Amino acid sequence: PLHQRLLPVLEVCRAIGDVHTQYGLAHGDIKPANILVHHGRLTKILDFGLVDVLSSDSVFDRPVRGTPAYMAPEQWRGQISAATDVWSLGILIYSTVFSALPWTGSDKNQIDQMRSGSVRIQARGIPKDLVAIMHKCLGYASQSRYANAAVLADDLDRFLMRRPIAGSSTMRRSFLFALRHPVAMAVGLLVVLGMTTMAIYFHRRELAMQELHSHVNLR
Repeated sequence: PLHQRLLPVLEVCRAIGDVHTQYGLAHGDIKPANILVHHGRLTKILDFGLVDVLSSDSVFDRPVRGTPAYMAPEQWRGQISAATDVWSLGILIYSTVFSALPWTGSDKNQIDQMRSGSVRIQARGIPKDLVAIMHKCLGYASQSRYANAAVLADDLDRFLMRRPIAGSSTMRRSFLFALRHPVAMAVGLLVVLGMTTMAIYFHRRELAMQELHSHVNLR
């Protein structure tokens, strides 16, 4: 099941989140080859050879480095930050959901797509909140993505727990609440229905009384 396949990805997001928030580092080369998973559980993240210390502006200008299929648009310009790791995690989520990368091969057109960050997400049959998470990870502008992997992990965890992610619509939040708490939702609907019925009753009664008084006054 999709949720089961995403559990190791959630652990990777949490681990990279710790790298960002606790150690002030950016990994710079997140990809499956650098992730060890045993029996569905994350055991180790490898290859911190491209790691950078997050500075005050949280962006580094370096020679271009990384794994092309997982590199954010700005990483092709030598910039590495927490946001570039978030992009790589977004590609990891994408490949887990669709069992493929958004691009394959190494011809010039595909490389240009990688560098431009033009990721197309086929949303049909995919939960809306998961699509929203991928879009948030894969925003072209680094500022439009999750601030760091810890924030991404929080949203992915909410999705896997069938809780509304940050920014979910009110209707979507209500639907997810109903799935998690059907009894409470049913009681709430009965209360609302009862209050609505009472309000209609008293409104009609008031109209009837007004009509009666008008007839009495006419006499």
